[in-house]
Amino acid sequence: MNRMDFARVAGALALAAPALAEDFAWRGHLTAGQTLQVRGVNGAITVEPSEGDVEVTAVKRSIHSDPDAVEVRTTLPQAGGITICALYPTPWGRGNACSRGVGSARSPNHDVEVDFTVKLPPGVKLRAHTIDGPVRVRDVDSDVYVSSVNGSIEIAASGQVKADTSNGSIEARMSHADWTGHLDLETLNGTIALAVPHGIGAELEAKRRNGAPSAPPGDLQRVRLKTVNGRITFDGALQRHASLDVQSVRGSVELCLPADTDSSVTAHTFSGTIRNAWDAEVRKPETGGREMTFTAGSGGAAVDVQVVTGDVIVAKH
Repeated sequence: MNRMDFARVAGALALAAPALAEDFAWRGHLTAGQTLQVRGVNGAITVEPSEGDVEVTAVKRSIHSDPDAVEVRTTLPQAGGITICALYPTPWGRGNACSRGVGSARSPNHDVEVDFTVKLPPGVKLRAHTIDGPVRVRDVDSDVYVSSVNGSIEIAASGQVKADTSNGSIEARMSHADWTGHLDLETLNGTIALAVPHGIGAELEAKRRNGAPSAPPGDLQRVRLKTVNGRITFDGALQRHASLDVQSVRGSVELCLPADTDSSVTAHTFSGTIRNAWDAEVRKPETGGREMTFTAGSGGAAVDVQVVTGDVIVAKH
């Protein structure tokens, strides 16, 4: 390769390399019960625990667009907390506004990514939203509400949790066995996985549209798993007087319960088979499909499975 060819290749690589803009950084004090809201558009949001102040940093990068055209701005601190937004230029030249509950739409043909990193103290509530990018929340002791349109979500928290995405998987883990919050997970296209320590008293809800919710072992008070297109699996113990409600439109359901479980189990599928490890009778009701009802042990927990198209398996371990 001669010098001229080398110069051409070097120039092409330089043009293809992401352009980086100066980092954004904010640090401030929020008390327990106040809310930090982070609203991104294109890029990841990563949240980690902190023992001191709230810290938010952002890095902007792009291939073609000018990173400085995207502004990261904070609202004035209010009694309820503070909001930090990535603001993209609009086609008509006016900037987007940053306020609680109001975000920024990405401009057409604008490839700037803004990646946020958050340090969150215990008790400070989090609301984080992005359109294109993942959201990761790691071992925080707070109530969390996160959402993405196109991106996966990972959460490890000990407070109340709500997460939703249109296209992406959700993986959630409760950090403490004494967790008593409410868990609500929803995705349109992707999988949901729940991990809960034994001994929990909680209300869990996972709503699916296209994917496979999965609830690994855990002692739970109330569980609701719902899907339109996807497989549902549950493997864990249920407390006495707990309930497990499973609904699937198109997808099989597999439950794995302890051999010594105290549960009353009801299952019905309109188009599919039913199998169980307790040798319970499977009937063909007049309304169609197949159904099964049996009591294991003292029948303390209530288990209800409703499937339109798909098999039902109730196994034991």
